[in-house]
This record gives sequence, structure tokens and C-alpha cells, in this order.
Amino acid sequence: MEKNDSRSRHERDVYIVRIYRREGDDPHILVGVIEKVGVEGWRVFHSSDELISILKDPGF
Repeated sequence: MEKNDSRSRHERDVYIVRIYRREGDDPHILVGVIEKVGVEGWRVFHSSDELISILKDPGF
């Protein structure tokens, strides 16, 4: 029987998201930064759509 490496199969990325400002009742207007744990640097976002795009970016 072949040994399964569950860590590689279920590895997850961990992020820290800091939201500095929200505008009124519109949940799409956010300003903040996101960083990936274990990776140097961070990225700025100005809306929930930008945040989602950053999370989907395989290069991040």
C-alpha cells in the first residue's frame, strides 16, 4: 500500500487581512492590505473585488 502524504494533499495558504476603512453601507468599498504568512511583502486592496482578485492570483 502506498503511503499518502496528507500535508501535501491538504496544504492551505494562510493570509492576514487588515481592513482599515469601510464606506457606509456598501460592503464592496474596503481599503486594506493582505499578506501571505511565510512570504515577505503585502498587497493593497481598495474593494472587496480587488481582495478576491488578489486571493485568486496564483502568483501571490
